[in-house]
Amino acid sequence: MSSPQNTSPFFSRHPDQRTNVGNPSSSNKAHGKRSRAEFGTNNNVKGTNGQDAVLENLSSGFGKIVQSFDKICYLMEKREARDNDLLDVMKETPGLTDEDCFKALDLLNTKAKQDFFLRMTPEQRYH
Repeated sequence: MSSPQNTSPFFSRHPDQRTNVGNPSSSNKAHGKRSRAEFGTNNNVKGTNGQDAVLENLSSGFGKIVQSFDKICYLMEKREARDNDLLDVMKETPGLTDEDCFKALDLLNTKAKQDFFLRMTPEQRYH
């Protein structure tokens, strides 16, 4: 009959398995443990990937801002052109003073009113 120490896996040792607390064996790597040097290099790789992702997000965000800014500039230019068109049409109207012109611009305070006014013939505008 064998003793419990011989059958227990905790007490059985083979000559090629050594437990050395000071130096971790290669079996520690099999269990997922890494040395500090390995951890540091892998951490830098992950940090670089993280920085790349952040830079990519920033670049995408800046691109969206530029597109929005371009749209706003286009709309402002279009609005300015519309205002110039209104002024040009009003100047063509006979007997309209500058004061009357500004009053008319105040009355044309929506896009729908402005569109309607621009589509009118000179006779319709005058009468």
